[in-house]
Amino acid sequence: MSHHLASRPLRPSRLLALGLAAVFAAIGLRLSAQDQLDSGGRAARPALPRPDMRVEPVDPEIERLLVEWSEHTSRITTLTGKHFRSTRDYQWGSETLAEGKFFIAMPDKGRIDIGKYTPASPQPGTEKMYPGPDGKNVKLTIKMDQKREKWVCDGKKVRVIDDVRRTYEEVPIPASQQGSNMIDGPLPFLLGMPPEKAKARYRFKVINRITDKAGEPLIWLEVKPKYQLDAAEWMRAYVLLHLRTYLPERVSLFNPTGTTETVYIFKDLDTNERGMLERLFAGDPFRPGTFGYKAEVHAPPPQKPIPMPMLIGASSKEALEVQKALKSRGFDLQFKKGSSTPSREKLYHIESQDPPPDTPLQPGQKIVLRYYDMERIANQRPEN
Repeated sequence: MSHHLASRPLRPSRLLALGLAAVFAAIGLRLSAQDQLDSGGRAARPALPRPDMRVEPVDPEIERLLVEWSEHTSRITTLTGKHFRSTRDYQWGSETLAEGKFFIAMPDKGRIDIGKYTPASPQPGTEKMYPGPDGKNVKLTIKMDQKREKWVCDGKKVRVIDDVRRTYEEVPIPASQQGSNMIDGPLPFLLGMPPEKAKARYRFKVINRITDKAGEPLIWLEVKPKYQLDAAEWMRAYVLLHLRTYLPERVSLFNPTGTTETVYIFKDLDTNERGMLERLFAGDPFRPGTFGYKAEVHAPPPQKPIPMPMLIGASSKEALEVQKALKSRGFDLQFKKGSSTPSREKLYHIESQDPPPDTPLQPGQKIVLRYYDMERIANQRPEN
C-alpha cells in the first residue's frame, strides 16, 4: 500500500484524525490526528512491517468470525455512508467533534469529507466525563472542528482539498503501488480481509456480545497490531461489528502513546448502491470541483531506502507474509531450495538470505531466501 503521504512534512492543520484511515490510509491518506504534535509527536515509523515471529493459537470463535466477516464483505464493490467523529484528547482535556461522508469503490478508490458537526447537542463549552486510559474519569471540554476538507483518491493520485483556505494539492501514487486493494490498509475495519492475513497481522479478542434496539446481534472486538508499521499508527482499537451486515457501527482508536482516542460512529451505510453516490456527492466523487481554488505544490520528500528485514529462522508462513509486503513495495522476492534440513523442526524454515539483514534495498531489487529442504530426512536410513 502507498505510504508516501505518511512521510511528508505537513502543517499541524493537516494532522486529521482519520479513523476512516481504516480505508484511506491504504491509498496514501495515512495522516492521524491521534498523534497530535502538541501531545508528544508521532511514534517512529519503521519502513517495513515485520511479522511477529511467535505463532499464537487463535480462539475458534475468532476463527469463525474472521471467515464470516471476510465472506460477507468480499462481495462489496462500493460502500457509502456518513460518519460522526469524536477526537478525545485526555492529556489536554478536550473533545473535538466533526462529521462527514465517505465513498469507497473497490479495489483502489475512495473519498472522505470532513465537515461541520450538525447535531444540536452537545454545545461547544459543554463538559463531559470519560474514562481515561488509566481507568480514571477525565473531564473533557467540547470543541467543534473548524476544518472543511476533502480527501480523494482516484487510484492514481491523492487530492487534498481545503474548502476553508480554498486550496488543493495533489500527490501522485507511485506506479508500483497503484491498483492496491484497500483491505490491505493498516486499519481494514470497514471491510474484512482474508482470515489468514488478518490473523498474521492482528490479535483479536471478543470483549462483549450485545443486541441493539431492534434486537440485532452485535459484537465488541479488541484489536491489537502485530506489525510495527501498524503499531506506529495506533496501539489498540475497539470495533463494534454488526453480525448481520458484518459492517462496523463504531470504531475507537488509541494513538501509540495512549493519550488520544478517536471514535467514529457510522450511519446510513449502503453497499453496492450506485444511486447513493449521486445523493451523497451530486456527481463523480473522484472529480470534485476546484474552480477558483489555488494549487499548492510541495517538493517530494526524499525517499529513504527500506532496510532488509531479518528473516533467517522464519517459518515458510512468516516468510510468505513478508514476501507479500515486499512485493507490494515493488521488490522481487524469490524462494530457492537450500541445504537439507538438519531436523524436522527446521524443515522449510529460512536458512539464509541475500541481501543480509539491514541492507538498504534499492527499488526493484531481487531478494533471495533459501529454505531448508527435506532431502536429508528422505534419504535417512532407519536405525537397526
